[in-house]
Amino acid sequence: LRFIEDFTLMELVLLLNAHKKLEYERIDNIQLLLTSICSRRPEWTGRVVALTANSVAYFYVYEPRFWKLVNGALPKVAFSMNPLELSNLVSALGRVDRREPRTLLLLAKLCARGAQRNLFSQETLAT
Repeated sequence: LRFIEDFTLMELVLLLNAHKKLEYERIDNIQLLLTSICSRRPEWTGRVVALTANSVAYFYVYEPRFWKLVNGALPKVAFSMNPLELSNLVSALGRVDRREPRTLLLLAKLCARGAQRNLFSQETLAT
C-alpha cells in the first residue's frame, strides 16, 4: 500500500473487499484505503458505493465522512445500481445502523421498482 496513489479506484475497492473476504482486520490499512477512496468521490459508481459500504460495514467502521459522502453520491449513482448492489447497500446501512430518511426512501423506491419488475432473484434476496 506504499504506492496507493498508483491504484485505480476499482483496485482500491477490490483491495478493501479482499480485506473483508480474508477477514484481515488491519484497521490502519482499512482506514488508508477508505481515505483514498473518499478522496476520489467524483469517480464513484453504484458498484463502488455498494462494495465499499459493504466492506466498511463488515468491519463496523463508523467513518462519518464516508457515510456522508455515500448519502451525497447516492442520488447520482443509485439509478445505475443493479438489485444485488442495492441489497448490499441496504445490508451495509443496516449493519452500521445508518438511518438517513432520504437515503432509505430512495433505496426503498428503487427496491420496490425492482421487485415489481421481478429483478430480484432468490440469491439476491438472500444476501
